[in-house]
Amino acid sequence: MKKGNVENLEGKRGKKGGTTFPRYGLKHLSAFLKSLVSKTHINTIDIAQINAGVFGVGAKSIPGKVKCSALKQFGLLEGDYTKFKATELCSKITIADSGEQKFLFQTAFKNVKIFVNTLNTFQNSKAEKSKIGQYAVSTLKVHPDMKDDFTNVFVESAEISGLCTIEGNAITFSSFQTPIVPKVDLPEEHNEEDVDEEQEDENSTDINSNGKNENGSKQDNSQRSSQRKQGQVSNINVNIDVDPSMDPEKLEKLLKLLKNYGAI
Repeated sequence: MKKGNVENLEGKRGKKGGTTFPRYGLKHLSAFLKSLVSKTHINTIDIAQINAGVFGVGAKSIPGKVKCSALKQFGLLEGDYTKFKATELCSKITIADSGEQKFLFQTAFKNVKIFVNTLNTFQNSKAEKSKIGQYAVSTLKVHPDMKDDFTNVFVESAEISGLCTIEGNAITFSSFQTPIVPKVDLPEEHNEEDVDEEQEDENSTDINSNGKNENGSKQDNSQRSSQRKQGQVSNINVNIDVDPSMDPEKLEKLLKLLKNYGAI
């Protein structure tokens, strides 16, 4: 709709003074992001090209300029009216799945300090739009004529970012969230000695078809492990010729040594 030679903006989106904020929300702007990335992937484009090719409005459209301003405030567009280009954040949003998009939109939301201030004030609570508008005017110094625009753009942007839910006229706000990184269980570290012992335990136990040890008199695995740690050796035949003239003390040491090694 035109009034004279100037296209009429949606709502009250002209300059009114007061604190600056994006005049279009993230939900509204999200519809143009893929086209914006596609048309600026190789070369930059000017305002006339972005108006006609991305927004589908006249080359000198005022709403087109206001959309560009909003995109820049959210960190989704960089450059000036002669050289516009989609940002890396904008590109990431266009290829992300719905879960990841939520966190990327939160990043864009955080680029607008006045929105961060408002969310921090109302986070983890429920508020009506009228209360948000009053806060915007009294605390944030938004122009009184723009309080409804501020509230609508703020709520719309918070909703697509997963920062609020709307129930009638009441909005329940949450707080900024951190992406959940899947937990990866690392393999347990084993001592080489322990691994060798486990393998030896498996190889040393013969199991018959009934699941029982073939030789019931064999020691269990724990006893075998204990023997290995003590250095005992089994199944050794030793013939000892005792010299009657041998010193009894030396004989006692020899017998003790053989006993320790399981030879007797």
